[in-house]
Amino acid sequence: MYSIISKQSPYWVHTSTLVFILSFFTILLSCSEAPTCAPSICDSEPALVEKVDPVYPRLARQAGIEGDVILTYIVDINGQVRNVTVVQSDIKMLEDAAVRAVSQYKYSPAICYGRPVESEVTTTIKFRLT
Repeated sequence: MYSIISKQSPYWVHTSTLVFILSFFTILLSCSEAPTCAPSICDSEPALVEKVDPVYPRLARQAGIEGDVILTYIVDINGQVRNVTVVQSDIKMLEDAAVRAVSQYKYSPAICYGRPVESEVTTTIKFRLT
């Protein structure tokens, strides 16, 4: 980046400081305006308060099928789970059970600058017969 002010100028220090301050406030404002906040600047991550175990599909149990389903979803400012999507799944017939269970999870929301914010969570649901 080309600067009109040279590093020898006393204004250079002020310009650098101003750029830093503006960058900081841009991050701060993005948290207050946007529904989600970068985890690195949040005070706390969402915490699972109530977990619901998935119901093992009867046909999968009878066939001896085991597998993993990786899900991603949004935890809103009230701790509710929204927008559950399957990222990866070993067995298609396990996906619906995993989505139904995770949709019932309850969280305490992430906190960013003292305010609850939405956050994205990824989790793996393991279906085992043991």
